[in-house]
Amino acid sequence: MCITRSFYRNVVGVLLVFDVTNRKSFEHIPHWHQEVVATQGPDKAIFLLVGHKSDLQNTRCVSAQEAEELAASLGMAFMETSAKNNCNVDLAFDTLADTIQQALQQGNIKLEEDWGGIRLIKKTQTPQHPSRQQQAGPCQC
Repeated sequence: MCITRSFYRNVVGVLLVFDVTNRKSFEHIPHWHQEVVATQGPDKAIFLLVGHKSDLQNTRCVSAQEAEELAASLGMAFMETSAKNNCNVDLAFDTLADTIQQALQQGNIKLEEDWGGIRLIKKTQTPQHPSRQQQAGPCQC
């Protein structure tokens, strides 16, 4: 699939996702990050690095520590997720949305008229089953 540079204009938040069992996907992260940054001009997008498939510990190729170091070097947070175990998936999106909302409130991001994709909706808490509690950082499911 070909993605043009115009696709990235007015991007506010980006989940950079790699597969913890696929080293090549991890090695692409700096390139994907730079591709978005290069199109942003003076506005900066909020990034979150996400290592998915954290449930596959036996075939892991990228350690959480290595991913945390890369995230820190690129100026973003990191977390691991597992869709299979429903671990941190919602939390990844919530974390990105909360960070964007904070940046809006602090004036670090300014809404523009043509940014139709941004809506601030007051979040209501829904109770979660204790066994499906989501945690920040490396997935401990």
